[in-house]
Amino acid sequence: MPYKKSILLHRLGQFFRARPGARGAGADLGVCSPLIPFDERVVQIRKRVDARHVEIFDGVMKRVDRAELERLQRAYRDEFDAAKPLQNDGSGAKYLDIPYWTADKLQRDYGRDLLHGPPLRILDIGCGGGHFGALCEELGHEYVGIDLAYDVADKVSAMLGLDRRIYRLEPQQTLPESLGRFDLVSALAIKFHHIDTSPGGEQILWTDEDWDFFLRDVTGSRMFYPGTLHLQVNQRKLPSGKKAPLGDVLDRFEAIGARVSWPRSEIWLDVDGKTGLK
Repeated sequence: MPYKKSILLHRLGQFFRARPGARGAGADLGVCSPLIPFDERVVQIRKRVDARHVEIFDGVMKRVDRAELERLQRAYRDEFDAAKPLQNDGSGAKYLDIPYWTADKLQRDYGRDLLHGPPLRILDIGCGGGHFGALCEELGHEYVGIDLAYDVADKVSAMLGLDRRIYRLEPQQTLPESLGRFDLVSALAIKFHHIDTSPGGEQILWTDEDWDFFLRDVTGSRMFYPGTLHLQVNQRKLPSGKKAPLGDVLDRFEAIGARVSWPRSEIWLDVDGKTGLK
């Protein structure tokens, strides 16, 4: 690996050892509002973007085909209406609020620390509409996203010109060899570890063996060294409706040296070779 790339990844690791799971101090973005006309929405959100990052935000906005976005807004209006009040984890219609999600990704420290240094090859597992990918490419990185087929997300990603591949990640199943290797593997707000829900309302989740297989496959076959694996795992939903961190998963990653933010169920692991949880 080139010396400069190695230094960049080392500095990323140092930063997150000091501040695991930190967020940027950007302004409150409000709520996701995918029905607002694009130009109006850009003005609203742009005011809340850190002045140092406005140029990057503007660059991503230039990728948007306004006519196509307006067509999609009209086409999915019924879904918008059914989802009101639209929450961040609600209807897939949320993906059409491109200014909101771009600013959200840019505010996060993991987005800002891609601002400097040589280009990285990035794999985004569970990429959704690809807003993180558009930011990565605007910063000069090479991006590949994988996720389930989903009409709105597929169309937004295509409109942004992204490499979004359809793939369902199953327990103890290897990622496609055709993906190649990456400097950074990112999987944010992931749900692939949720297999099913029991009749009693309890979530059926990946086992320790499933997580170990996933980690060994990703670090052994899909990563350059040194590299970084970044996971943000959706919390467990209890039958009562409350949510709780996946403490067993966070514990296992922490035990092998990962930096863990318990409030955000977020994991950063520096990778120098094939790694497992056992």
